[in-house]
Amino acid sequence: MDSKYLVVNGGSSSLKFSLFDKDENEMVNGYVEKIGKEDSSYTLKFDGQKIEKKVLIPNHTKAVEVMINELLENKFVNNISEIKGVGHRVLHGGEIYSSSVIIDEGVLNDIKALTKLGPLHHPGQVAIIESLEGLLPDVSCRSIHDGSDSNHDEQQRCADEHTGCAQPESICKAFAVHHERIGARKSVGEH
Repeated sequence: MDSKYLVVNGGSSSLKFSLFDKDENEMVNGYVEKIGKEDSSYTLKFDGQKIEKKVLIPNHTKAVEVMINELLENKFVNNISEIKGVGHRVLHGGEIYSSSVIIDEGVLNDIKALTKLGPLHHPGQVAIIESLEGLLPDVSCRSIHDGSDSNHDEQQRCADEHTGCAQPESICKAFAVHHERIGARKSVGEH
């Protein structure tokens, strides 16, 4: 059974994700959009193909369920136990988090307390973190906070050194790659 790593970015009404294999190759990416609206939908992109479907997705918890079900139904994972690490982009870490951290109960409580800094995004991000922790209780989750001082250098440090990462180097690199792709971090030229 090959290890796979999931990287997610929750927005106020969206969930973007990528799944990477152990060699850091992106297997699939996708998004759930218009969460909570009647015209919500999801899209998967892989190998030049695109699957799109309109489906009622009332909240971020359901969005996680849809994402996991699609990963299973389309055989990107045969069992969710293949997912060995999850990286979360979290909007704001305030002055508390200036680097990537392993999400534990204290970090999750801090994210909840920082909702005032990200009132649109944090509730969905918290729901996604809690949903994935419920589905993958033995899997380490790591967050990076783009509203703090967690800049390109820190993300690159995590990718290059993976010092202290609970996940292997590939999840750190995958996270940095996905973070770059979704525009969640500053480009190198903006330093």
